[in-house]
Amino acid sequence: MNSYSENQLIEQTAISLLEDMGWQHHNCTHEFRYGKAKKTAALLTIKEFQLLMQRLEDLEDILRMDAAVETETEHAELMEYAETQLRNLSTTRGLDCDEMTETDRERFVDDLIHEDRE
Repeated sequence: MNSYSENQLIEQTAISLLEDMGWQHHNCTHEFRYGKAKKTAALLTIKEFQLLMQRLEDLEDILRMDAAVETETEHAELMEYAETQLRNLSTTRGLDCDEMTETDRERFVDDLIHEDRE
């Protein structure tokens, strides 16, 4: 089976998602026929449809929150890396980052950025 087919990318993904939310899947492929192609159909009440839409919106909110947490985690990791690099550079130049004032740190970073001026 082609892993890039509509069945794999959309239908099976949707079935899995709905089953994870407690829905039951019934393969009705052989129950409906329109011309040469076999079609499937699903009937939902308005209440079931509204519940499904709410669950999908909730899932979308969860996915957005997960992405935000991941982005925040990446940012924290980058900041930690930058701080480590700054400490290492200050040490190699005989400076103690913990003893520096905020102004001293800003000057140090500015000097690093503009080393080509010297």
